[in-house]
Order: sequence, then structure tokens, then C-alpha cells
Amino acid sequence: MKARLYVAGVLAAVALVLVLAVVVLQFGISQPSPPSLRDHPRDEIPGSILHFDLGGCIVDAAASGRGVERVICPLAGAGYADTVTWIDEQTLAYAVTESSAGQSTWHWVQVDLVTKRETTLSSLTGQPTRAADPLSVRGERVSLDPDGYLYRDSGGDRVRIYELPSNQGAGQFEFATWSPDGEWFLLRYYPKDELWIIRRDGSVAGTLASDVRGGASWIVPGVGILPRVDPSLQ
Repeated sequence: MKARLYVAGVLAAVALVLVLAVVVLQFGISQPSPPSLRDHPRDEIPGSILHFDLGGCIVDAAASGRGVERVICPLAGAGYADTVTWIDEQTLAYAVTESSAGQSTWHWVQVDLVTKRETTLSSLTGQPTRAADPLSVRGERVSLDPDGYLYRDSGGDRVRIYELPSNQGAGQFEFATWSPDGEWFLLRYYPKDELWIIRRDGSVAGTLASDVRGGASWIVPGVGILPRVDPSLQ
């Protein structure tokens, strides 16, 4: 009888260890992201952010997490693009490629958000750039340490502001853009196709979206748009 109880106790201990291991793997490794802004909105984060989702639709997401809208789905059936930009509060533009005779041509398409009318703006000689200005309006930049820390650099000063998940390499993250007011920035997390918003001092962090393809464009009415993209000049 005692032997049976001993064996049962051992099996229960093993089962508990396995459960703890699953919990650690599930929450400590597979879910390193900050809290969802859709579930936990932060009203102090201003403006709206455009991005393509994995289904080829353009998404307009309130940076606070308070609302999200699929504006238009130009690439759900064909074509490819991952570049979208605000033109103003009522207008956006995206770049798309069309193939003919083995050659690809890129062009910008402007979309009126009220009427959803699309207008072709210009053709491009190559794939459009979506590189973000690394400097904020405050003259600051964000750097990623190989050890998993985010730093804010300004005029020779380097301040550690945020610790990335310990099991994730810095190569899985990419700076996307500053907010137009320089108080926030977007970070891409590739394994989950996520966009994170982090305050410049690291005190607030949230996951804006988890189905992102390509770059993003941030508008704060009355302040500006970042990254700066002018389709008429490309």
C-alpha cells in the first residue's frame, strides 16, 4: 500500500513539473508581447496608424487601441505591396506592382477615405522605399542592443528604456517609425507579425496589431505624418 502511495506521489510530482513547464513555455516564451492595446487602450497615445494586414487589406488603427477599421482590400486577389502612407486626414496612398511580359511596374494609388475612390498617381522605376527617419522631432533615435535592450540616443547620451523578451534576439525586431510628436515609436516584431508601440522613456508599451505586413504610417492631426513619403515625387 505504501509503495502504491509512493508511486502515486512521484507521478503527481512529475505531472506538476510538466504543467509548470507548459506554463513557462506558453507565457514566458511563446507570448513575449506587451499587452494588447485593443484590450487595454491607452488614450494618451495620439493619432492613427495605417498598415497592410496579411490578407492584403489596408488597416486604419487608432494608436490608442480604441478602434480599428479595414479601409480597403486592394491586394486580396492579386498584386503585391507593403507600402502605405497617409496623405492627409481624408486621403491615403499605397504602392502596388503589376507584372507584364516578365517585368514588374510599381505605381502609387491614392484613396479617398470618404468615397473610397482610387486614383493612380505615378509610376515608379523601382520598388518604393518605406525607410523611416531614424531621428524624431526631438532629435532622438532608438537603438537595439544585441543583449535585448532598447536605448534612446540623443546628443551623445544613451539611456536604456526597455528590456525585450530575454529569449528573443534583437534581429527579430525592427524600428518602424517615430510618432509625429516624438513621444512614441513603433517597433516591428517579426515572428508574430506584430506592431508594438513604446513610449520614448519605456514607461508604456502595447501591442497594436498582430497581422502586419510591411511598414506603417502614423498621423497625428495638426502635428504631422511619419514616415515622410510624397508619392508625387517618386
